[in-house]
Amino acid sequence: MLLPIEFARKIKQEAVNLNFDICKIIPYTNPRYQKEYLSWVNAKQNAQMKYLENSIPVRLNPQKLVNDYKINSIIVLAKKYQTHSIPSSLLKHRDLKKYGLIANYALAYANARDYHRVIKKQMLELDKYICTNTNRNISAKCLVDSAPVLERDFGEIAGIGFIGKNTCLINPDIGSWFFISTIWLPERFTSDAYDQFTTKTYKKKYSIINFPLVKDLLSFPIFGSCGDCDRCLRLCPTNALTVDRPFILDANKCISYWTIEAKNDPPKDIAKKFGNWIFGCDICQTVCPWNMRIAGKEREVIIKRNESFDKYIFPNGSLLLLEEGLNPQNPYLLDSDAFIEKFKATPIMRTGREGMLRNIKIAIYNANCNI
Repeated sequence: MLLPIEFARKIKQEAVNLNFDICKIIPYTNPRYQKEYLSWVNAKQNAQMKYLENSIPVRLNPQKLVNDYKINSIIVLAKKYQTHSIPSSLLKHRDLKKYGLIANYALAYANARDYHRVIKKQMLELDKYICTNTNRNISAKCLVDSAPVLERDFGEIAGIGFIGKNTCLINPDIGSWFFISTIWLPERFTSDAYDQFTTKTYKKKYSIINFPLVKDLLSFPIFGSCGDCDRCLRLCPTNALTVDRPFILDANKCISYWTIEAKNDPPKDIAKKFGNWIFGCDICQTVCPWNMRIAGKEREVIIKRNESFDKYIFPNGSLLLLEEGLNPQNPYLLDSDAFIEKFKATPIMRTGREGMLRNIKIAIYNANCNI
């Protein structure tokens, strides 16, 4: 049985009701950038993230994710997350060296802490809605970003955005501050119910031929793209992104890799460029004109001269006092139980206490070197 376009529209409306910002439905397909991914792994640009190699068969053939049914359709979802923008007056303040910076995505939902749980719960509700209307008695596979799926490929295929030179999926209306998730359905829809596939990013002209028209694109082409912009490439402090190799990120040099995934210490010549990042890095997204455009449009902030660091401190902000966890009265960097209590159910648990202690030591060293 082929499900009609009317039901596809109802699914999208239900996704909106569940607070997703974008919902697309496409027929099952394999990821778009298989050759590029294999080339990236073969060049060892995945650093020591062996799971990116071990999961290649599944990443290139998502049907292997599911044993109970044949995948016929994919729902691709985008959900914006809050950014904890620090006023430029504080970023330039001499006391900033006392704080460590945490990537925005790790603080997406300060109250619920772990965004995986928030999004997964909403996805299960959406799948329950589909099951109720199709009499399906098994749950579909609902995946956020912890499974071996090349989500950005499917996001671009479905038309959620284009892959930028910083390797992020960028939507002209909401920038790149969003999570991508997927639901792998056994249901099939009529051809007119599916969203049209977008054309692959053309690496020379940096445009997507079949992407929706967008207004107010500054100096960019009328279709969503990076145009001639290379801000993310020029401003990456460790050269994980470079002007001569756009669209490729070398994890061996990436601050996010070294502060989150790496188990060993970073090379000294790279560590000294970390500044005070202690978990992840947002530089290549923060400097992106698409995100700057959205920030200027939606988050006009009046900067007061007496602006304080206080309201930007974790868990409601992206700053963490570097030496706080070394204090015997609050020893979360010295005591495992205290660390768990401080960061439980947050992405920061992925790095662990020893990893965060390492990162904070590097940030303190960098701060002292720059006095």
